[in-house]
Amino acid sequence: MNRFILFASRMLVCASLLTTLPAIGGDQVPFKGNLSLLNVPVSDNQGCPSQTIRFNVTGGGYMTHMGAVTDQEFVCFHPADGTFTAQFTLMAANGDTVSAMAMGYTVPISQTTFMVHGQWTILSGTGRFTGATGAGSATGPVNLATGEGSHYLDGTISSVGSD
Repeated sequence: MNRFILFASRMLVCASLLTTLPAIGGDQVPFKGNLSLLNVPVSDNQGCPSQTIRFNVTGGGYMTHMGAVTDQEFVCFHPADGTFTAQFTLMAANGDTVSAMAMGYTVPISQTTFMVHGQWTILSGTGRFTGATGAGSATGPVNLATGEGSHYLDGTISSVGSD
């Protein structure tokens, strides 16, 4: 019961951030894309709460307003209830970045594969994304046996020069 209350309170905080960020960030434009990812569990749980499993995640794909991107992230997965938190950075070909945090839950769809349902919030950016804000959702399968996964991101980002 305590885990549910903690998870629910975190989701409420995230939801409140999602409703206020577009007003802070100026004009918002669609920010969407697909990522192919490799999730690797690591023995070092650094940066994650106890009783979670840390995954280092790398990959790439395409995002609107960025073009081809690489992705570097770490995920703290709580196997007891299927919830997770994550921090990730998307890097465009020219080196400009967008960094965000995410949280959500997973639903098993087979013995080894989970469907990820998450919400993300942009924390910062570099280059033309300096001062960026935005938020959105992420969905996609992750196969824990192979580490392979894909995510579809759908949200908004503050347009260049709107701040």
